[in-house]
Amino acid sequence: MKKILFIVLAIVFSLNISQKAQAQVFDKGTTLLDVGVGVPYYAHVGIPPVFGNFEIGVHKYIGIGATGGFYSWGYNEYWTNYHYYERTVMGGGFGAFHFSELLKQLDLDMGDLLNSLDLYYKMGFGLGLEMYNDYIWNYDRSRYEEVTRTRIDPVFMSDFGARFYFSDNLAVFMEVGYDFYSWTKFGITFKLR
Repeated sequence: MKKILFIVLAIVFSLNISQKAQAQVFDKGTTLLDVGVGVPYYAHVGIPPVFGNFEIGVHKYIGIGATGGFYSWGYNEYWTNYHYYERTVMGGGFGAFHFSELLKQLDLDMGDLLNSLDLYYKMGFGLGLEMYNDYIWNYDRSRYEEVTRTRIDPVFMSDFGARFYFSDNLAVFMEVGYDFYSWTKFGITFKLR
């Protein structure tokens, strides 16, 4: 996890970040692409949650978007020598409310911070396709046998987030809340329009 954070920070700081964002951080027509990683729910992680979001501004405060990602985890049970695993592919849609322009209109004395900071709340629904193993008792052989199972679960998403723009088209973000991936997520945002 430390390596991933280091790589993200190295990419951000290696880009031209000398120019601060001066345009509105979110408006109608804004198009955003997020690429990120989440802090896993489970301690025995194979691949940490990796995901991408795509969002389009439909109003100066409101955006709609889609998200998709993947994670896996597993462990070996010491006493029975069984191996458990789960691999999950997720996808869904969301709506987001962006607060920064509203805070500018309230004329809060925050200097240029609101020109670079996008505060938002997003909520949505989606599906998670889980592939996992289970052990069932085989009466003919008098032993447990491993079987692979698949299930689809609905998931509710609710996150508070903040993006800090280093330039007009590049930001880092962090989100805290509940969704497919984890309680805390971070990554890079590319403002496409």
